[in-house]
Order: sequence, then C-alpha cells, then structure tokens
Amino acid sequence: NYFMRPQSALFQHVPVKKIAVDNESGDDDEPRYRLASHEDADADGMETRMICRFKQFDSNTGKLSIVGYSLSEFEVDYDYHTFKKGYLHSATAAGFDNHMIWQSQLMFKCPVPPEFHEQVKSGDTVVDDYSTLFVDLIPIRTPPRYTSPKEFFPPRYNFKGAIDQLFVADDVFGKEHVLPKIDESGRWENIPVCMPSLMTHVIPKGEDLNALIIPPEPKLKNKIDILPGAAPKIHKVIACTWAATTFRTRGNRANVNDGKRRLQEWLEFNLLSGFDHIYVYDNSGAFTNEDSLADVIGLFDKSQVTRVDWPCKICSNRDGNEGDRSSQYAAESSCRLRFGAHARWLGSFDTDEYLVPMGDFNSMGEVADKFDEDGVKVAVFKSSPAKPRFDLLDDPDNTMTSAGTFTPTVTEDETFLHTYNCNWEKFPRKNDLSHRRKQMYRADYVKLHYVHYSTITVVSQLTEAETNS
Repeated sequence: NYFMRPQSALFQHVPVKKIAVDNESGDDDEPRYRLASHEDADADGMETRMICRFKQFDSNTGKLSIVGYSLSEFEVDYDYHTFKKGYLHSATAAGFDNHMIWQSQLMFKCPVPPEFHEQVKSGDTVVDDYSTLFVDLIPIRTPPRYTSPKEFFPPRYNFKGAIDQLFVADDVFGKEHVLPKIDESGRWENIPVCMPSLMTHVIPKGEDLNALIIPPEPKLKNKIDILPGAAPKIHKVIACTWAATTFRTRGNRANVNDGKRRLQEWLEFNLLSGFDHIYVYDNSGAFTNEDSLADVIGLFDKSQVTRVDWPCKICSNRDGNEGDRSSQYAAESSCRLRFGAHARWLGSFDTDEYLVPMGDFNSMGEVADKFDEDGVKVAVFKSSPAKPRFDLLDDPDNTMTSAGTFTPTVTEDETFLHTYNCNWEKFPRKNDLSHRRKQMYRADYVKLHYVHYSTITVVSQLTEAETNS
C-alpha cells in the first residue's frame, strides 16, 4: 500500500498557480508553479496533475529543443464519480479503494502547443515513421487525499455541503510550496507524439476523411450527436478485441495455444454479422518475439480489420496473471479513445464471445439503428458460457496431463461456434450471469468502460446545475 500511494494520488486533481522565480540557470522559458487553493489557481491549473513539456527533434543538428509547455487535463473527474457513487473516500491508507473499478485506468491528455496543432493533425510531425515531436510527463507529487471527495471539489461544481470543506489547500500545502524544476523532478521523458490513430492504421495520410463520413439516417438525425463538436463518424458499429497467439486462462489453470484459429473464426463471424470494422490489439509480443497474429489478420481486407501491436504486460501487485488483464483493460480504453471517436457504436469482446443479431434483425448495424431510434446509449446483453459438445471434441487422451486434466480441443474439421453450442438452459433464458454481461455502447457517451460495465458516462459527470438544466 505504501508503494501504491503515489500512484493513487495521480487520480486526484491538484490546483497550481504559475509564479515568477529567479532563474539562475538561464532557462527563463520554463514555467514555475506552486501548489495552490482553487481560489488562487490559474484557469488551466485548476484541475491538473502533470506538467507536460514538449520537445522537437532537429534532423540537421540531431538535437532536441524545448518548444512548449502545458498542464494536463483529466478525461474524467474520478473524485466526483466516487461522490456520485456514494462512496466516502477515493483513496484509503489501507488500500480498500482497490475495488473501485472507475479508478482502474488513469486517463488524461496533454494539450499540444497551438503552433503544432495543424502539424500534428496532418501527421507532418512524423517523418519516415519517426516522430519529431515528443512530450515529457512530470507528475506533480502530493500525498493522496483521504478525506471525502466533496471536501475539495473544484468551484465549477458549486458544491455547498452541510459542513465546511475540511481539506484546506492553504493549510495543507501552504502558499509557498514551489514545485521543483523539471530537470530536478521524476518524470517520463521523450514519449513520441504519433500521427492520428486513423491515419496510422486505417486511412493513409492525404486521404480525405470527410469522404468516408457516414450520414445519419433522417429519422435518427436528432438522436445521433451526443456531444457538440464530436469527431466525424466513418463507421456505424465497430468491435475491439485483445488477443494473442497463446495465453493462459484466468488463475493460470491452462495454457491455450489456438489463438490464431480462434481469432480467424471470430473475425469471419463478426464481419458477417454486421460489424463495419474490427480492431485487434495483438498482445502476442508480451510472450514471444517469434510469432504474432499478423498473418491471420492479413487474410482480411484492411478496410475491415486493423491490427494494433500491443506487446504490453502491465505489472500487478496481486498474485496470478492479473497483470495480463490490466493490459486488456488498457487496450479497451485505447480502442475507445483512438477509434471509438469515429464510430457511432462500439463493443469490446473476447474471441470466445459471439454477439448474435436475433429476431427481426439481420445485422448488428440494424440493431444499432434501433438503439438510436429508441434513444438507447448503452445496450446490455445477457451472457452465459456454453458447454462444448463432447462428441465434437478431440480425444481427451491426446491432451491428458499426469494430473489427470485435459485441454478441450476443437478438431480441425469443426468450428468453435458449433462445438461450444451446448446451452445449459433453454431459450428464452431466465438466469442471467450479470457479471458476464456484455455491452455495446455509444462511444461518445461512455467516458470510461471496464470489461462489462459503462463505468463513467457523460451524464454521470454532469454537475447538479447541468443535470437540472
């Protein structure tokens, strides 16, 4: 818990004020800040946690030069969501906050200096697949706040509690707590600013994005846009998956080596069922440098399936393989932020999960249209695991271990969908394994998604005044 406390604090905003400091080193352009109260903080420093320093590479000199600074902006207000959920604390000294799934992923952005906006947007800061613009992240270090979130809400919430705010910044920080210079601070350096994700993976540089925008159907026109200024939509419904050539099941019970075969069948099915585009986050590189899912994904048209190399294996402070799962959660957020912005509907699924249009619907696109017509923003589907038909499995003796266990293996002349087609309950199902429910959701509406849950949404982040209006 002591180790995780600095990380927990990063989820909480901190106000800062820009100040003038005598600079003996001669670097007069570096902004200096002090910890502040909301009343004293600058507008762009009201709710921040990182100093962002941008650097540009000069190919003629082979050197990096500093070209600008900004303060980070949170994608969501974690403290406010904790309050809305009815929890007393966002962080506890004993670590009892580790079950709060809305704090599973730290999401923030660093505003790019204005003079580089068009260059980044057009992809011109990347030359021959090498970035020429980089950013350093300098966390503003403070202990976590263990008080109630409502005791330090930013002024925009206009929160009037029954008691005075107990966290008084001027008492805790003082008015002379100047942050150290960047080069004297812990930091992540030289993170490349890449081309826009669609330009990198889907639409080549120079191709007109506007030509691919899908027009909303007239009957849906007033129900499509959720946020003003939302990114243009080029797909109606997309799917994201995190997969690998081989993986271990939860709890390290078994090693599965049929990732390629599973993925190929899953991709074929979902494209037939009406998903416009599928993004595959290939985690194979976390385990091997000798193989990947590229050859399977290469069987499909690039306009339908995109591979994102994702060799990430995030550390975990728990036993087992939860670190692998953290990589999956991060991949889901990446897909939503990078590609979901250009789609109306998004769903994240494993390669053993099949979403089937039923009833009067012939495709998932028709399902999405119906949801929009009804004003649905998050669609929840019942889900329960199917059992395999033993008569279609390979002989158990072929995979039997000395411990008496075997790995269910689908024969070469069968499909996974046909083999795992033994439901333990007749339709319509009455039992619902809620922890295994799957969702398809409007990507503009959901701000943070965690496996089976739309954890933070546009509505859940509204202030009381915004809600009432």
